[in-house]
Amino acid sequence: MKILQISQKSLFPPMDGGKLAMKNLADGLRNAQIEVHQFMLGTPGHPIPADIPKGYPFSVLTENLDTQVRAIGALLNLVSSNASYNLARFRSESIAQTLLKRIKAERYDIVQAESIFALELIYPVLDKIKCPVVLRAHNVEHLIWERLAHNSSNPIKRLYLSAMSARLKREETQRINAVSGLIAISSCDLDVFKKLGLHVPAEVIGIAQPFPRRGEIKSNDSIHHLFHIGAMDWQPNQEAIDWFLKDVWPTILQAFPETSFAFAGKSMPNRYKKLNMSSVEVKDAPDAMAFMQNHGIMVVPLLSGGGIRVKIIEALSLGKIILTTSCGLEGIPAEHGKHLFICNQPADFVAVLRQLNDNPALSAEVSENAITFARDHFDPEILTNRLISFYKTLISA
Repeated sequence: MKILQISQKSLFPPMDGGKLAMKNLADGLRNAQIEVHQFMLGTPGHPIPADIPKGYPFSVLTENLDTQVRAIGALLNLVSSNASYNLARFRSESIAQTLLKRIKAERYDIVQAESIFALELIYPVLDKIKCPVVLRAHNVEHLIWERLAHNSSNPIKRLYLSAMSARLKREETQRINAVSGLIAISSCDLDVFKKLGLHVPAEVIGIAQPFPRRGEIKSNDSIHHLFHIGAMDWQPNQEAIDWFLKDVWPTILQAFPETSFAFAGKSMPNRYKKLNMSSVEVKDAPDAMAFMQNHGIMVVPLLSGGGIRVKIIEALSLGKIILTTSCGLEGIPAEHGKHLFICNQPADFVAVLRQLNDNPALSAEVSENAITFARDHFDPEILTNRLISFYKTLISA
């Protein structure tokens, strides 16, 4: 089997959750003796490096496209078009033709688009591609914008985000049935797609997570050292940190004055780098797994978003204690108090920290449960085999 994996951004370096999800899938296919080629789009936020890392195991094709959000472009799109500005930034006839030539020349068995944004790169030539085209939907994209609109306190911003989410929903609904098959990251995402009218073959295949050996797992579950890590060019992560720092952190400090909070992530906005808050530190994290291992309890205070949070899966595999919202846990069938802790209000964070402080044995129990849960649900070999089986049914159809 020969697969072309299309990504709407460079996979170098593989630091954020989306990049890791794509890289881990490609690695799993390669380990199963599947030939994988990759197309990566270079963008201002995710540029292609001057040199592909030596020894990189995949054949790579790259193109550059300016997808930067611009106020004038967004305004013109709003008043002169009914199209989604989110998707319009990824439309390029020349890139579509380049990909079509590559697909015809290489005779792929499957073309896999790693989001509706990646699908947009080939959407103009979709009817000319003879092999099955599969959409791997990392999120239900319009839901992210609906939630951002709902949570916005600015009425003008809320109206704009609502308009954008409605347009994105309409186009997302069209695209999920324009492909040969769909891979959802979670069962709850697949349920949403079905409500949108999905009728093409679909499968739920989660995000594979390579597991560290037990001896490589370091225990650091101090309630006095909290941390967060995530791509800070993703608006839901900024919204989450803003809420945590404004509403949650003062409550924690009042209960546990000696506690510190560190957060890191690529594309950190300057406003966070200039923060001057008590016991809060913005850090660099060139190695995300090392950062997680060297810090205490992980907080994932998401209020918007969709799909599965890859960083939570990574943290589970390391046995980290995790405090997250119900939104952050979407798509991951972990149990509160057994594998991690759900905290939707500032008081919830304090209550869990107090529980962990008063019962040290609880941390060890939850940590061990988290590791077992991650191995049971995100094993790369099992998920890869399910993916290959799904592709075989599409090829033979």
